[in-house]
Amino acid sequence: MVHGHGVDVSEALRLHCERRIGFAVRRFQERVDRIDVHLTDLNGPKGGEDLECRVVARAPGEETIVVRAVTSDAYASVDRAAAKISSATARRVGRLQVARRAPWLEAWVGATT
Repeated sequence: MVHGHGVDVSEALRLHCERRIGFAVRRFQERVDRIDVHLTDLNGPKGGEDLECRVVARAPGEETIVVRAVTSDAYASVDRAAAKISSATARRVGRLQVARRAPWLEAWVGATT
């Protein structure tokens, strides 16, 4: 779901969000059950690097993953946030796999993040 806060989310921008974020988390689709994308104009009409893309990924029984990217262009913010959500999800899945293979490492894995 794509939400706009002070940003006009055109059909092209919505499709770009769905395509880029969807591709970024595709390999984790069995773990992530909901993705929300929030596009926000932080400074209003003043301009500048103020278009934030915040991606919230939710997985049942696990912590929510939130990333954000701020640029002067909504499409660039989405692209950066897509890269970040992919990396953050991969790190989370990797930590969970280590903890499942060796339950005694669970406390150590959580302490190193």
